[in-house]
Amino acid sequence: MLVVGCGEGTPPVEVAPSVSLDLPQRSASAQTEVSAARPPQPTRESVPITHLALGHARSCATRADGRAVCWGGCLGCEAPLPPEEPVLVPGVTEAIDIAGDDWGGFCVRRKDKTVMCWPAGGVAQPIAGLSDVIDIAPPCALSADGSVSCWQDGVTPRKSGLVGVTGLSRGHGAICARFRDGSVSCWGQTATSYLDTSHTANPTWSGGSQEPTRLVSIKGALEVDTSSLRGGCARVGSTVTCWGGEFRQRPTKVGGIAKATQLSMGDYHACALSTDGTVACWGENGGGQLGVRSEKLERSEAALQVQGVRDIIEVACGGGEPSGGSGTSCGITSKGEVLCWGNEVVETVDLGVVPASAP
Repeated sequence: MLVVGCGEGTPPVEVAPSVSLDLPQRSASAQTEVSAARPPQPTRESVPITHLALGHARSCATRADGRAVCWGGCLGCEAPLPPEEPVLVPGVTEAIDIAGDDWGGFCVRRKDKTVMCWPAGGVAQPIAGLSDVIDIAPPCALSADGSVSCWQDGVTPRKSGLVGVTGLSRGHGAICARFRDGSVSCWGQTATSYLDTSHTANPTWSGGSQEPTRLVSIKGALEVDTSSLRGGCARVGSTVTCWGGEFRQRPTKVGGIAKATQLSMGDYHACALSTDGTVACWGENGGGQLGVRSEKLERSEAALQVQGVRDIIEVACGGGEPSGGSGTSCGITSKGEVLCWGNEVVETVDLGVVPASAP
């Protein structure tokens, strides 16, 4: 089974040449006895996936039945390593959206517009004091009135003072907000990483947090993603503009994208979903996350369409270091299946779980 969300590259495995061994053949009756002696394998319960949140070593998703499922390893966990196989998150029900990663934890937005969060491998808990939530970017949530509330471990959420916000994006140590006029502001420890070089402001620290600083060159953004370590991207109309660090120093339109409906960023790469259900990716390609074998292409500034990937309704990217040759790209199909790709291989990820009553 393919395990997604890994941030460290897996070294190539050398396969020994095949050899012919003259082994005695097992009789049909003996084969029957062996099969009968094997314990029955539990049947996995498969439910369509609705949303993805890909991390570095651990990832999570919401299902059509409102449950959340997680799989993979766990970075920085003090508790025992959770199972690599998909497991349901205890206590999470009626989930309709999910965000986060294995560094800062995962959160779901529930049908009643409340929020539940859990650290990777930890227990899900409701975030007290939040209501009427329409978007989440842990540790912040957006309410229907356009206000933003943020929290820390064990601390009741506090309103940020922002108004007129229509969407949130969580980066590495920073949060960005999109406003009704399509402008974008960011704050947090690494907020300056998401500022384009045309902005001359020098955000100051106050009580350990930065005041929101507006990106003056981004106008008309319909969606923003700042999950990259060094930059951000915005969907403006049906095109995508990126800026900062690893991508581009000044806001620049990404080539190869004309009909974008959604975007997602990993640490060093990004993907965009088009109106026809296809996906195009750009950035680093150390693990083939652009859909091209890594030995053929190290990186691409222009978006490249991923061959063999279609009928996608949501795209998601996971973290990865260029030196490690990794990064994850996945999509959800209209049937609720999860496809992930790398090195010109597209595979369906089985996120079915074994029911608790199974042996």
